[in-house]
Amino acid sequence: MKPTRDGSGVRWAEPAFALALLLCLACLVLDSCGSGQSGYTGSKPAQAADRQESTDATACATIYRIETGKPFTIQVSLINNGGFNKPAQIDMKSGGQVKFDPSSFPLGPGDHREVQAIAQSSLYGLVEINAFSSHGGSPCDLIVDAGFAGHLKAPPLTLAYGEQRSVSIQIVDKDDHPLPVNVGAIVMEVSTQDAEASLHNERAGAGALGGSVFLPIPAGSSSSKPFLLRSTNPKGGPVRVLATLSIEGRSVIAQNVFTFDSDPWAWLPVLLAIGGALLCGVFRLLRTEARQSALFRECVLMVLSSVVAGCIAWLFADFDLLGLKLDPHVLRTYAILGFLFSYIGVDILLKKKAPGDGNQI
Repeated sequence: MKPTRDGSGVRWAEPAFALALLLCLACLVLDSCGSGQSGYTGSKPAQAADRQESTDATACATIYRIETGKPFTIQVSLINNGGFNKPAQIDMKSGGQVKFDPSSFPLGPGDHREVQAIAQSSLYGLVEINAFSSHGGSPCDLIVDAGFAGHLKAPPLTLAYGEQRSVSIQIVDKDDHPLPVNVGAIVMEVSTQDAEASLHNERAGAGALGGSVFLPIPAGSSSSKPFLLRSTNPKGGPVRVLATLSIEGRSVIAQNVFTFDSDPWAWLPVLLAIGGALLCGVFRLLRTEARQSALFRECVLMVLSSVVAGCIAWLFADFDLLGLKLDPHVLRTYAILGFLFSYIGVDILLKKKAPGDGNQI
């Protein structure tokens, strides 16, 4: 059948010819994929796929806590036999801290066995248990809490608004002496809802408010790696930080909440004192019957006197004026003092504070 021409002037081929052309293109694509020259990353040959990729030889069921002198059970499994068909010999080790029954036994691939154990002693309350296979591979490594004897301690710290401070949390015993951990699977999580916590390799502002940082504790260390705290509250106030020490993040062995002081934004107390003085100035101006022509002059003088009174009130916030002792760490103190200095008068208050002028008011 010859090609035909439709009304648009385009010549169409037979359906059979188009189908044959598509089949040829498909064969070319499949042939190039099978040649191995197109970056093929499919599955491995059957022989390689049947071999286990894991290097873990044994696995131990998780145990969170034990007590020294009391028996407990460990379930040990052989998950990688290194290509051997015969059972592997399993040896239980703990550095002399735990007595096993049996301490050595054969175990076939995929099998498991329960081992009875008693913790005879524990260094600082942490016990490490290993199960080694005679056919090699990574052993079972189990860290157990046997009555951890440490607690967490942080130095006193005052944070300035917007500035980062480096903090390190110590692990100490009951006498506050440094207590190094004897295992390497201990992790400290530090979290807070009142500030921004981040690591030293992060830029300022990278940590999210209320975030957490995770600090691995190396074996032999008695403190965490330093981390950064940044106060983000312009009003200041307490910053509560929760520190949690755990075994691989699953079993908590120590926890404490630390409270740090944070100062407000440096200009906030000054502005509050000036605001209190301005409030008094506005009140006084409203009660004054000033002429319309002198109103602008009175407003300018009121603002200037309020600024001076507010600054002096901020400078004298720690003094006991007229028997009125206010807490300078509470922000409303500055507004009250600004209003007081503006209402009574700076000269009267300073004369009242000066020696020998106690009878002046």
